[in-house]
Amino acid sequence: MADIPVCAPRSSLERNSGDGAASLLIGDTDVAAIIQDSYSVAREIVDIWRPEGEKTLLSWEDRFCIENGFVEGLKEAFLEY
Repeated sequence: MADIPVCAPRSSLERNSGDGAASLLIGDTDVAAIIQDSYSVAREIVDIWRPEGEKTLLSWEDRFCIENGFVEGLKEAFLEY
């Protein structure tokens, strides 16, 4: 049950809490592009939680996540690279 996000009905969390995946095939012959360099930044930010005893998730407002997660991570990536 811990891996199943139960969200309030019709909330933005219900709409956006789906699972997703992506894949990329990398080769060394007949390629469309060449990867010359890469860099990654990981920032853990707890913006969604479920209080003990509650059935549904809670979250901070989007501004908190953007300012403290996305924007700070973007700055870090550009300054380090």
